[in-house]
Amino acid sequence: MAAYADYQYYTDVFGGAAIPDDQFDSCAIRASRQIDLITIGRIHESTWADSPEVKNAVCAAAEVIYSNDVRQAKVGFASSVTTGRVSVSYQTAEPLEAQIYGAVQAYLFPTGLLYRGCGYAHQHRCDTL
Repeated sequence: MAAYADYQYYTDVFGGAAIPDDQFDSCAIRASRQIDLITIGRIHESTWADSPEVKNAVCAAAEVIYSNDVRQAKVGFASSVTTGRVSVSYQTAEPLEAQIYGAVQAYLFPTGLLYRGCGYAHQHRCDTL
């Protein structure tokens, strides 16, 4: 699976600088997968795949993923560490999926891709509810 955005778009259009070039592809592919989950795969069935809205959402989600990876590399998964008399606890962050959704929401909301209901033309005719 290819990502919806590339590094050139990330730096030139989105204006990103947080993710190094050698890390971007991995983060963008993971971000694209998360966006496919959030949008229930509707991007593939639409004309939105090459849109600035989707590309910006991928860039924003990739930054969240990258910062999460960096934080985990520094701190690890421990929520509490005790060495002798010294005890350190780390505040647990909100789940990564929730952080990604928060980052992409503003970009994807106007597209209708976040809508989880069914439309009037849907075969189950849920418009009569």
